[in-house]
Amino acid sequence: MKTRKIIVPRSIIKKHLPHPEFYGESIVELANDMATDVYTDLDGSLFTETNNEKLIHYLLANQMIDYPTLITADYLLLKSISLEDAKQIHEWFLISPFRRAQSVENEIDIVYEYISHAKTINSDALMISNKDIPVGLFGYTIIDHVGILSFEIYNHSAITINEAVQSLEQIKHHLLLEFNLHRLVLHVFEYDHFVQTILDLSSFKKNQLAVILVPTLSGAMQQVEYAYEVKNI
Repeated sequence: MKTRKIIVPRSIIKKHLPHPEFYGESIVELANDMATDVYTDLDGSLFTETNNEKLIHYLLANQMIDYPTLITADYLLLKSISLEDAKQIHEWFLISPFRRAQSVENEIDIVYEYISHAKTINSDALMISNKDIPVGLFGYTIIDHVGILSFEIYNHSAITINEAVQSLEQIKHHLLLEFNLHRLVLHVFEYDHFVQTILDLSSFKKNQLAVILVPTLSGAMQQVEYAYEVKNI
């Protein structure tokens, strides 16, 4: 069969895996357990080029629009990140102590890939806005009934502690409705006192025993663990 370029909808991607070749972008595992390499198009779509007949038939039969996740509460809006957010995310990454510790050349390309790979069947990254002002990012990955979360607030002046707690609780509620979860785990960097204050006021509980060290290009940074245990499983 002739090689064809076909869009790979994010809604049928289970996870991204590292590409074995230096020129590659990502290998994805699909909902039917097939795998293929993907690349990001100029419009942000993921595509593959293949002559595998079974893969072509599967992809053509499952073409669909990748709708963004949308969560609203009062003036808060949480929406799946897109290429339109690249400039804002890049600016935030440049001021983040953790992102700076991982800094490499062509960082904007890393941001594009972060956006392109964020949404799958079991994961997403959302822009948090308050009164139409971007304030931070929330991300999740679901593995074996456990939600692994990230929560980053960059624009502290545009959101109150109580509003940030509300955004976190809205996200938690959304995930518990969408997935069969037993536990939610959120790791926050030790230096991020703002987010730790938010978590201390939320339904998440701090794990005093957990010590998490995250390697960086210049050493390691410590994280604090918070968790929410789902009752009546």
